[in-house]
Amino acid sequence: MSSLVYALHITTLAIWLGLAGLDVVGWVLPIWRAEPKSSRAGETVAVLPPPEISLGTPTESTAEAAAAPEAVADVLPTPPDPPALTEFSPLPDLPELPVKPTTSTAKPESRQPSAQAVRRTTAASEGSSRGEEGARSGAARMAAGQMPPPIYPPEARRKGQSGTVLVEFMVGSDGRVISAYPKQASPWPLLNNEAVRTVRGWKFLPGTVMRLQRPIVFQLK
Repeated sequence: MSSLVYALHITTLAIWLGLAGLDVVGWVLPIWRAEPKSSRAGETVAVLPPPEISLGTPTESTAEAAAAPEAVADVLPTPPDPPALTEFSPLPDLPELPVKPTTSTAKPESRQPSAQAVRRTTAASEGSSRGEEGARSGAARMAAGQMPPPIYPPEARRKGQSGTVLVEFMVGSDGRVISAYPKQASPWPLLNNEAVRTVRGWKFLPGTVMRLQRPIVFQLK
């Protein structure tokens, strides 16, 4: 019994609270929707239309300014006519003058060889004579020297390599070969090395230092 009474009280309280909330909403809603009143009572607002602007008709001064160019053109004087061109008589032709042939009377100068040219010719002749003597002495030293033939490299022989190597070498005062290199080498390095090695082992008669050349031929038989 007590629980039923308690439930009825709770329900009645909820109904009263709902009615009270509706009254509050009904009282606040008209105030919220009311339009704001002006702080200045009795004042009216006047809306003025935009002013109309009219260009109107042109004044007399404007018309005069427009017609001014034509008036100025009437006032300016016309330019005078250019003077007539006068005719000039042509210039007289110049007479042709006779051309006299020129004859050369200069005598050919006899040039004598200078002392410097004579010395150069003498030095050249002496140098050629020395070169001939050196060639003869070099040929004599090579003819009297010990020049064993080269050994054909077995690998080059097996591969069928042949050719000629021109070796340039220098002979010292003691007759031994100081240096040697292939001046015109063959396409095979084995033959070039063997030719240089062979020339380095040659011996000649003692004398002046000389630079000689010798072809070394490698030919398969």
